[in-house]
Amino acid sequence: LFLSYLSAGNPAKQKPHTQNKYMQIIDNIIGALKKITELGVALLALAVVLQVIFGSDVAFLKVDVVSNLTSIIQGLGDGGLVGLIAAAILYSILKR
Repeated sequence: LFLSYLSAGNPAKQKPHTQNKYMQIIDNIIGALKKITELGVALLALAVVLQVIFGSDVAFLKVDVVSNLTSIIQGLGDGGLVGLIAAAILYSILKR
């Protein structure tokens, strides 16, 4: 009877399983966010290619993607060291 209590009902033995379950949920969320980021980067690359091929009047793109990217890169360049640090952070996030 005491051994069955230790193996089944002891809350201390259930903590690692519960923590493992939470870590698994967090890993699933992080994996989903990585996939969403990859999708966003792929769509951004597609939009740039379409705008380079067809010009700024691509039918389903309502914004000028190339000029927006150019202004972001120019803003990072104008920031000097802060812009360089921001670019490094963005690169490291997308590299993961």
